[in-house]
Amino acid sequence: MNEEASERLTVEVRSSAVMIRNGSVRTMGSTGVVRSGSREWVGRRVVTTSAEELSSTIDVSQAQIVEVPESVDDDQAAMVGVVAIAFAAVYRAEVDRGGYIAVVGDDAVSLASVQLGAVRNDKVRLISRGESAGERAARWGLKHRLVSEAGKRGDQRAVVLGDASMFGDAARMASDRATIVLIDGMGTIDGELLQIVTERELTLRGVGTGPVSEAMAMIEMGGIDLAGLVGMRHQTADALQDQRDGEITRLLQSAEGLVGLVRSP
Repeated sequence: MNEEASERLTVEVRSSAVMIRNGSVRTMGSTGVVRSGSREWVGRRVVTTSAEELSSTIDVSQAQIVEVPESVDDDQAAMVGVVAIAFAAVYRAEVDRGGYIAVVGDDAVSLASVQLGAVRNDKVRLISRGESAGERAARWGLKHRLVSEAGKRGDQRAVVLGDASMFGDAARMASDRATIVLIDGMGTIDGELLQIVTERELTLRGVGTGPVSEAMAMIEMGGIDLAGLVGMRHQTADALQDQRDGEITRLLQSAEGLVGLVRSP
């Protein structure tokens, strides 16, 4: 990393996107204005996915920020981490190769993934546990089925798994030598599931994060309905204290796996 990219900047946060992932609150992106650091960046509106906690100000390096286009508002930009993970998941599922692709999950990343995937392959569909995710998919004109109704024919060339607790369903949907893309892990694999994975020679690929610049470009183009991924909005003068007090967790628990937007006054 060169010296310029490592220079520290202080960002005054305006909006943060948060989700419950793997049992804890995770900040998916924070949008704000650079208040100190490089003169080149002071006053510019940026987003970062590197903040570990909610805060009114964050300290980041130039390498950890992306400038926010004028046409993208603070809340939209804060969701860039969600779109970046979905972007990476769709890429690893190789949706461009065609074939049946299932996105399994009810959360915001799964909903973002099915939107991005369906643009490139009309055989991509959402498999959800609940009705609300299906209703969103229907509004977007996308294919959807409840997991209780989905066939277990083993004909999916790839499965994008957003909900680790549904790994068994994902494995049974997969065809021989299919790929399962793990966004949120795979939970506990019992003997039966391990046998399915080995006998069908399934490939497991993990997704940790994704390309933030490409995700921001997708948001700027309007290529994804972000409003449909939001389940909670909260305005507070002390986001960090609300997080430590458990207030953010309580609010997110009613958001059904969707994104929570936390804004400063």
